[in-house]
Amino acid sequence: MIFLGISFPFVVSCAAVEPAAPAAPAGGGPAATQQAAQPRPPRRAPAAPAVWRVAQDGTTGCADPDALRLLREPASDAAALRRLATARTAGGCVTVFRGQGWRLLERTGEMLRLAPAEEGAGPGPLYFWRDQVVEERAG
Repeated sequence: MIFLGISFPFVVSCAAVEPAAPAAPAGGGPAATQQAAQPRPPRRAPAAPAVWRVAQDGTTGCADPDALRLLREPASDAAALRRLATARTAGGCVTVFRGQGWRLLERTGEMLRLAPAEEGAGPGPLYFWRDQVVEERAG
């Protein structure tokens, strides 16, 4: 191309270029052409993690799983009551209510280790007995 006496060895085009169609799978035939023409389905967002809640208000959760186990033992006398009170305090046990959501961190036998669903909310990760919490699925 020559423009005002200057020679350009290339041509610039402003035309839109359509993307090439995807190659048909090996084997050809009408089924292969039809398969290549079908658009891919949109990707789904990952499912929201389940929210766990205690089944009853006033449920006890503990930072130490051994303290939670000890609290299941019957208290028949004053010494046993003192032992349970000490375990509750030393084990980081707190009373939890249904309003707070939790997320699953770990399953260990009949216990679940849950953390508050919202960052910075609540007492931190606690152990609960599996039969004292319920799972709520989103959707």
